[in-house]
Amino acid sequence: MSTLQTSYIIYLVCFSNMKTGHRTIYIDIEKDARGHKFHVVGSLQQGMAFETMETRHPFFDPVWEWMKPVGRVSQEKFAKFEEAYRAVPALAKQYDLVKLLVPKDQIRHCQHWAAEAIEALQHDRILEPLGPADRGDVIYRE
Repeated sequence: MSTLQTSYIIYLVCFSNMKTGHRTIYIDIEKDARGHKFHVVGSLQQGMAFETMETRHPFFDPVWEWMKPVGRVSQEKFAKFEEAYRAVPALAKQYDLVKLLVPKDQIRHCQHWAAEAIEALQHDRILEPLGPADRGDVIYRE
C-alpha cells in the first residue's frame, strides 16, 4: 500500500477524445494509485462545467495517452487548489447548432482551459516547481 506524501505532483494529462484529446489536471495523492482529477466537461455546443473527482491513477484508464508533470502542491496549499482552478472560467457555449457564436480564432477547448488553470495556479503560488529529484519528462502510454 502506498503512503501519503507531504507534497503532491500535479500532471497535465491527455485522454483520447476525437481529434484533439481531452486535457485534465491530475494530482497524484497516493503515488501511482489514486488522486484527484480536475477538468471541464461538456461541449462547444452546450458549454462546459467544472468537474472534480477522486479517481484511480490515469495509468489505469484505457484511453489515457500521455501525462506531463507540471509542478507540485503542498498539503497545506491543497485545500486552496480547487478554489484557484475554479477562478478560471469554464468554457461558455460557442456554437448554436452550426452557427459560431464567437470569432473562429477565439474558440476555446478543454486544452485552453487546462493551460489557463495551470498558469493561474502558478500565479497564485499554489503550483510550485518540481523538486530536484522529480522528472519532468512526458510519460507516454506504451
